[in-house]
Formats: sequence, C-alpha cells, structure tokens
Amino acid sequence: MDLRHLREYAELGEQHLLDEKDDFQKEVDDAASSISEEDKQDYYDFRSDDYWKLADVFPNILRTSLFVTTYSLFEHRLNRLCQDYQRERGLPLSVTDLTGSGIARAQAYIKKVLSIKFPDNLAEWKSMLLFNKMRNAFVHNEGILKSEEGGAPLGAVRK
Repeated sequence: MDLRHLREYAELGEQHLLDEKDDFQKEVDDAASSISEEDKQDYYDFRSDDYWKLADVFPNILRTSLFVTTYSLFEHRLNRLCQDYQRERGLPLSVTDLTGSGIARAQAYIKKVLSIKFPDNLAEWKSMLLFNKMRNAFVHNEGILKSEEGGAPLGAVRK
C-alpha cells in the first residue's frame, strides 16, 4: 500500500459521496416540487435520515477508516524500519522483544537499542502521539477519547 493510493482513494471516495448527496438532494427536491406545501415538510422529514447518512455518517466512516489505515501504515513502516536495522546490524534484540507496543515501542527501540537520535521534540512526532490516541479511540472506543486518568469521556472525535 502506498500513501499516494490512499490519497487517491480518499479523493475518489469523498467525491463519490458528494455526488451521491447532490443526486439525492436533487431527487428529493424534484419529488417535493409536486407535493403540496403542507406535505412538503413531512416529506423532507421522512427523507432526512437518508440525507444525514450521505452527508455525515458515510463521510465520517470513510475518513475514520482512512485515518486508521494511514496510521497503521505509518506504524507498520516504523516497526519495519526497526526490523531492517536489526537484521543489518545483526542485533539479537528485536523491536518485538521490548515491552509496550506500536510507535512508542519503535521509538524506544530506535533510541535505546539502535542508539539513533530520535526527533522526540519535533511537532510532527507530537502530532503522531496525538494520532496514536485518536487511532486507539477509533479502534477501541467508538471514537470517544477518554481523559488520561481514565475518567469521563472528553468527547467524540469528529472529522
């Protein structure tokens, strides 16, 4: 899988959903044009769930799944980098031998085992740590972020 393919897929998916929503809106408006004014609102209310799915639900599913896929690709490649270095250097300790998981474990391996300076202080890495929390919320908690102390939800992650 390649980031360019994911970007292209995202653009196609977004455009398809926009086209579907526009076609649906046109269909509903055309049907409503032949309905009496007092029945029009009832008709729009009747069709509102379908519009909501096209306008909100489906785009959210597309974006969430693309986010999780893209994040997983990054995590996989970072761990693969650790494995490649281990093989090249003939090291007995693998990234999977360390405690923890995901990008934090790969970070520890790069710093402690490979002795490579890691860009901990870069804004991009800090973003990746936030993305990790978001990914975990999507995958394990239906998109709801919880406070660090495990208390009340901080709210659903949206677009």
